[in-house]
Amino acid sequence: MIGYTVLEAQDVDDALRIAERRATPLDLLLSDVVMPRMTGPELAGRISETHPEARVLYMSGYPDAAISHHGALKAGVSLLHKPFTPDSLARMVREVLSASPRAVAPQDRPCPALGARPLVNSPR
Repeated sequence: MIGYTVLEAQDVDDALRIAERRATPLDLLLSDVVMPRMTGPELAGRISETHPEARVLYMSGYPDAAISHHGALKAGVSLLHKPFTPDSLARMVREVLSASPRAVAPQDRPCPALGARPLVNSPR
């Protein structure tokens, strides 16, 4: 994907296995908000246990009202609405990855609603 190494997972169990086995940093988790068996925020929380450095970008085709109870609309969460173009995905990935480290909550203070470190969207 546009110069990035992509580790593709078939489902949440596969994503957890990939993250668990990965010895090098995991820079970004791109996850749907609503998935079978586990929500995106729950997956991000689990992955942050082994990769606290991972930033998170959620995507969803549901209206905001339908996903608000999944924690994906909380302040500081990056969300890309479906459908999206490859260019808009690349732009959002770059934005999330280039956010100032100060925009990421300290490791020892996870976001209780998500179980993962929140990313603050910086105005550009």
